[in-house]
Amino acid sequence: MIGQPQQTYEFGPFRLIPAERQLLCDGQVVALTPKAFDLLLVLVEQSGHLVEKDELLKQVWPDSFVEEANLSVKMSALRRALGEGPNDHQYIETVPKRGYRFVARVNVVRDSPSPVFQQQSDSSVINGEEQHENQHEAKVQRYGNGTKRRTVRLKALVVSAIVVALTGLALFLWISSRRPALVDQPIRSVAVLPMENLSGDPNQEYFADGMTDALINEMGKISALRVISRQSVMQYKGTHKLLPEIARELGVDGAVEGSVTHSGERVGIRVQLIRAATDQQLWSENYDRDLRDVIALQSEVARVIASEINIKLTAQDQARLKSMRPVNSDAYEEFLWGLHFQAQFVNEQREEPDKEALKHFEQAIKIDPNFAPSYAHVTFSYGTLANIFGYSELFPKAREAAMKAVELDGLLPDAHGAMAYVLFNDWDWPGAEREFKRAQELNPSYSWGHWGYAIYLTTMGRYEEAISENRQAEKLEPVVNAPRANTGYIYYCMRDYDRGIEEYRKTLELSPTSRHLHNLIGFGYQLKGNYDNALAEYKEARDPSGDDLEYKEQLLSLYATAGRRHEAKNLLKELQESTQQKPVISPRYWAEIYALLDEKDESVSWLQKAFAKHDSDVLSIRCSPEFDKLRSDPRFIDLWHRTGLPQ
Repeated sequence: MIGQPQQTYEFGPFRLIPAERQLLCDGQVVALTPKAFDLLLVLVEQSGHLVEKDELLKQVWPDSFVEEANLSVKMSALRRALGEGPNDHQYIETVPKRGYRFVARVNVVRDSPSPVFQQQSDSSVINGEEQHENQHEAKVQRYGNGTKRRTVRLKALVVSAIVVALTGLALFLWISSRRPALVDQPIRSVAVLPMENLSGDPNQEYFADGMTDALINEMGKISALRVISRQSVMQYKGTHKLLPEIARELGVDGAVEGSVTHSGERVGIRVQLIRAATDQQLWSENYDRDLRDVIALQSEVARVIASEINIKLTAQDQARLKSMRPVNSDAYEEFLWGLHFQAQFVNEQREEPDKEALKHFEQAIKIDPNFAPSYAHVTFSYGTLANIFGYSELFPKAREAAMKAVELDGLLPDAHGAMAYVLFNDWDWPGAEREFKRAQELNPSYSWGHWGYAIYLTTMGRYEEAISENRQAEKLEPVVNAPRANTGYIYYCMRDYDRGIEEYRKTLELSPTSRHLHNLIGFGYQLKGNYDNALAEYKEARDPSGDDLEYKEQLLSLYATAGRRHEAKNLLKELQESTQQKPVISPRYWAEIYALLDEKDESVSWLQKAFAKHDSDVLSIRCSPEFDKLRSDPRFIDLWHRTGLPQ
């Protein structure tokens, strides 16, 4: 209440001011996180008395279920802020297995209210209304009209002060309405930025990147939090951009930064949580653990961060963040090397990094046959080598690895993501959908869970649902072109070519040098019948090294669509002769060309070859405009039925 004393506390060189949520040491502000301040205040208010751990948890985290480890972490940070060493507890005493006691002498200071707000003298209050009235009458008789003049002037001053105050308040509210409130804005989306390698060895970069990936995966299991994907945050590795700028580009409220040291069997991690818009540090902690326990450590950090930003973990969140068993350190290092090369493959789409990743994942499995994440990731390496690079004999191994990953850890999102990938390629549509949804349940921020599911929904012809899922993937992959490019493809399937081209144009802003995106934009113009623009885009996509195979493929499709049969036939013959010894063009492409040329027998024949190879490209026949002339052909309908795709 205005006019009441404000209570503060003093102990040693410190002054604790609850009204301002501030701790001073010799007049200088001491940085404390909100939870550490709350903890100190509870202890100081009950100084000299034991405060049980359960009571501290209730008062400091009233609306959240947190573990006792959070209290220990916060107590450690508080002691460091007070200058206490490991064996120097001059302020806070630990009572083993029970709680804590604030033992320093505390002086309670009450700041007197300002005289401006005093309405009456003490004697007036004591002697009551009668004395007040008599005094007032005597004053009127003594001072006469002069008192009235002073009263009028006083009232005028008061009114002026009120007007100024109200004007200032109105101005403040107007300014506040023009900009977002930053201090109290809840944090519901974060980016775990690439951790810095402090080992002094450049060869340890893979380890720091692996720690980043592990923390992203653990934090992604918190259902109320959106966590940006590894592929997006790695775009900022080594960047000189300021955090608020990175936050705007990624669309997040907070950021997690950190550093890693790795030596032998020990790993040291420093982590800090930052409010992105203001660059304000909210929490930080240092950890030094055995490498065997590093996965459990990532789970612990995720839980502590959730409590710091007042996210209440659900029972499902708690189950997903359960501590994992210790992992063999040699196997884990092989696994991290595998992640390093797998990320390189995603960026470069070359065969060599995928093979290198596979080698490390297989070695990790050999060392520790019960480490589920290795099986999940080896699935994708086998699968891409089979589907993209033609090693079809490896796909059964991908299926076997996915089944083993789920068997070993049914709560691992990557395991269900791997199984969804396998079942989709096996054309097991109900099973694939089940696994995609399960991966999303276990990690709502798992981008493949949304992006892969969008591909599934597109294949099923459920286009509106596919766009919705893909938009979720775009939020998790804001600076990666693949999800947004997939949205463009969905619009093509819906025959909305203008919106598809628009999406590809936006994607091109993320990857200005992408030749593939120019080809996709060109294809949209081709489908619209704008052949000049299509040709311009295809020329923009030509390989500067002189390899014209892809350009000729696009040009042949354009000639066939535009009805330029003579030129199309000549180019078709040239391509078939040049690829006769090495069939680098898929059967589905030849089926498309013959369909555009209205040569149905040849088109169906090539589709049957693709079907016999179980080529995933054949699944696009549902939406591809190139096959519209074939849709009433009984042979085409039969192939459609055999894929199991819905009508």
